[in-house]
Amino acid sequence: MPKRTWDKDYTGVWTIGSTVPGSNPPRKDLVFYINYRRPGDRRKIDEKLGRKSEGWTSIKANATRSSRMTGQSIPKAEVRRQEAEEEKNKPITFGEYAQDWMDGHVSTNLKPSAKRGYESLLNNHILPALKDRPLAEVTREEIKELGFSILQEGRIRPKATENKKVKDATLSARTVVYAIRTISAIYNHAIEDGIVQVNPALRPGRFIKIGSRREKVDFLTMKEGDHLLKTAETFYAFAAVLGLTWLATVPPTAGLVGKLFGTRFLATLFGLTLLSHQIGGFFGAWLGGLAIQHTGSYD
Repeated sequence: MPKRTWDKDYTGVWTIGSTVPGSNPPRKDLVFYINYRRPGDRRKIDEKLGRKSEGWTSIKANATRSSRMTGQSIPKAEVRRQEAEEEKNKPITFGEYAQDWMDGHVSTNLKPSAKRGYESLLNNHILPALKDRPLAEVTREEIKELGFSILQEGRIRPKATENKKVKDATLSARTVVYAIRTISAIYNHAIEDGIVQVNPALRPGRFIKIGSRREKVDFLTMKEGDHLLKTAETFYAFAAVLGLTWLATVPPTAGLVGKLFGTRFLATLFGLTLLSHQIGGFFGAWLGGLAIQHTGSYD
């Protein structure tokens, strides 16, 4: 082990002989250390400061020792340890956990269409308000305020339609509830992970009323119902006649082909008969389409 050499002029300062790193041929160097006690601590601490080739001297080492003993400065290793401890204890934000939730649960267990829906709700409505908020500090009052603001924003935000006209966009209450339920799903996973204890987004229907889907059903009027029944009677009669006569011409056609040409090539001739039938059906539909394209009418 290299021998310590205590400084004769400064107490608690000592050096170890070394060489300048990377020097060729090797050049002599000194590594400075200090020995001290921190305020309120009885333990003696040995701290490496640096090399003489880096600018360290006995005077500089002694000044550093004095600042350590008075608590005016702390070692770099201690600073790094404290920073690491602070980073470890730093509360996770809603945006960070939401991203972990998307990358983990949503990407693994849900369909891509569901993932796109969650991304849209998060990016457009949720993260702008909650991204940097600590996950454990979001309150139910914040969730309520977020829901009301999303609903109000959707009512006044202009929206361009297909014909380039601008009208007021309406963001339905149901969409707002979906956004709050997305927040609730994130908090349910956070509870399972032991990060939070309470879900502030539970039961959004208590403060965002969406109504029943049954209330939006428009029933037919009496006149519309009578028209529907009459139309159905006509189509049912047509369907009954067509169903009874759909294959009525097949046996007579087969018999007629056999009578005219014999039964030896009946299968081939009957197949050619059906082929010509299909070709005729194609030209019938195609010519009808040409007629409506050029004349605008079937008349």
